[in-house]
Amino acid sequence: MKLEELDFEQLPHRKPYPGDMVFKIDGMTEDEYIAKITEEINAIDLTSVPIDKWDILVTFLLATLEVGGDFFLGDPDFKYSLANSNGPFVKWMNQFHEKLNHSGSVLDYQGPVKDSSGNSVGSFGGGDHRAKTFGHDLPLMRFLFGSDVKEDDSTGTKVAKQTYNTTLIIRDILHFGLALYSICNGKFIDCVLGKDGKYTWISTTANQNGTEYTDYNIFVGVIKYLVHMLADFCSTRSLPIPGWSLLSHFPDRDVQAFALKLYKNGMNLRTMAMQGIPVAVTELLMSLYIWLRSKDCKENYTEEAWDRKKDKLLLVAHGITTAVNVGKVIITKAPWRLNLVLIARTFYLVFKVIAEEASFTNRHIEKADLGVLKARIETAKTLILLDKATYETENVQRLLDSLDSRIQETNQNVDGALNDLDKDFDNTLNNIGE
Repeated sequence: MKLEELDFEQLPHRKPYPGDMVFKIDGMTEDEYIAKITEEINAIDLTSVPIDKWDILVTFLLATLEVGGDFFLGDPDFKYSLANSNGPFVKWMNQFHEKLNHSGSVLDYQGPVKDSSGNSVGSFGGGDHRAKTFGHDLPLMRFLFGSDVKEDDSTGTKVAKQTYNTTLIIRDILHFGLALYSICNGKFIDCVLGKDGKYTWISTTANQNGTEYTDYNIFVGVIKYLVHMLADFCSTRSLPIPGWSLLSHFPDRDVQAFALKLYKNGMNLRTMAMQGIPVAVTELLMSLYIWLRSKDCKENYTEEAWDRKKDKLLLVAHGITTAVNVGKVIITKAPWRLNLVLIARTFYLVFKVIAEEASFTNRHIEKADLGVLKARIETAKTLILLDKATYETENVQRLLDSLDSRIQETNQNVDGALNDLDKDFDNTLNNIGE
């Protein structure tokens, strides 16, 4: 027996027992993985800013202000509204329409449309001619109805959203291209739905009075187009809302008539812009209020938590105004009084707040799941340490048993040697005595 065999430090380096393995997760040791999970848990923000009396007071004050703005700025039927076509503001703007020289434009064709048999199937005349033509439909649908929301590739919605955005872009390009082509070539192009449900196309180089249109180069054509749109925006009925030509050319005469009725009664691009003012003011004042409240509380709550609170308060303010606006429309039976900007913003906030709450709930679940996973890994680590301790203890016991066995064997050998020595000594003495 050698002395180094009693060196217990050699025990951990002995070959492990069968079935033992190194504990690794995704190529990391248990300590590295626990550190990673701990970092992920600490990164999950579960702070939520509570709503107090000041929030309620400011929200209702802004809602009241927004309701007043809806009446006095964006209601085409309200006598004292800036959007009223008979009011002083619209009359003042109409002066610019009259002063800007855009008479004789190919976009203002107001003659009849006849089928192949020479029968009249419709007309582009009247004060609502802008809502009847493709050329007056501004290419702004992508900016008004597009979305920058990020979608998950795994859900399949990203492809649908890209298709939607591409459709809007193509539509805007086609409308602008048609208007520019008409101006540059001095040719009015459009179509009318006949009583037989079929479209009749018109392409004419002369206006309703027989006067030939002038053609222009593309540079002058763009200038003519911009001046014409600006002038018509300032007119009494202004320009139709982008995308309105889809309704005025819809393959259903009732839908077309309803779209023209809305336009005649004041649902136009200028009214929409006026309706957006109280919405924008409410957003601005709420953002200012949240910034002032959060300025001294950034250590307690994250910026994301304040943004979630702002969205909730804005939803309440816009929701109150939307309820008043919709109630006004129901009572007066005047759908052209709808505040489209307000309704669109309210619906957007509804989906946004729901998504934020769902995400907030998922964070709680994710943090709980990570905590459970961390606890299980730590438990497994503890069990492995216990197993290792048990294994090394058993090795020590086996070493001690082996040592005891060797000592007993050595003692037996020593006893045997002593017995043999005694026998030899006795034999020697006997031989001497003889």
